Order: sequence, then structure tokens, then C-alpha cells
Amino acid sequence: MGIEKARELSLPQEVQEIISQHHGRGVIKYFYQRALETGEKTNVTSDDYSYQGYRPSSKEAAVVMLADTVEAVTRTLKKPTIAKLEKFVWDIIMEKFASQELGDSQLTFRDLETIKKSFVQVLAGYYHSRIEYPKVKEAAR
Repeated sequence: MGIEKARELSLPQEVQEIISQHHGRGVIKYFYQRALETGEKTNVTSDDYSYQGYRPSSKEAAVVMLADTVEAVTRTLKKPTIAKLEKFVWDIIMEKFASQELGDSQLTFRDLETIKKSFVQVLAGYYHSRIEYPKVKEAAR
């Protein structure tokens, strides 16, 4: 649906390519896990629950993929700390790397570390709780 909308809006070809690649060929884990747990379907394979798109072929498309995944998954976090966010984001990045989703993107490990730091900085700002300052009592006259 995304790519059809991009074409309808006459978005630049580069943007259309990123849209078509941002899910890669990864497994849609929530539905795959549910299928395994319910046992309603026999011979469940991860291919049955994988995106049918293309793996990111540019650094930009890979960053969009990672950002989309991190944003979606971090919605489940309760009271994250900076350390938890760093580990969580790095685990997601490494999962995409291990599944070869990033193989065509030409991202380096240095790039991945920079991406992690950027994501953690943004997420830390998002989850940061404002400190409540006590009300200053007026001095007695």
C-alpha cells in the first residue's frame, strides 16, 4: 500500500525505493509467534510471515528500516533507562545484521554505532521525565 501511495503522490524515485525496502524481508514476529503458539496451522514457516519486499540497498533505506523497527518495538518499553535503551537498540540493530537484512546497504559497524547513539539520544529525550520543581514559598514579611 505504501508504494502505491508514493506513486500516486509522484514522490521521487529514491523515496519510492526506500518505501519499498524499509521492511526488507524480515519476519513479522508477532503474527509468526502467534501462529506457532496457537497451532491452528500445521507446518508454519517463517516465510509465511515474512515481508515480501526488498532488503535495503542504500544506507538511507537501512536507516529508515532500523528507525521504523526501533520506534515500533520501543513502544512496549516500561520505564526505560539510558543503559536499557542502548542495549535494546543495539540488540535490534544486531538482529537485523544477523538476519542479513543490512547486507546490501553498505553500512559499516562505525555507521551502526553512530545510528545507535542517535536513536538512543532521541529515545532518551522522548522518555525523559520532567523534574517537578518544588514551588518556592514566598518569604514571610
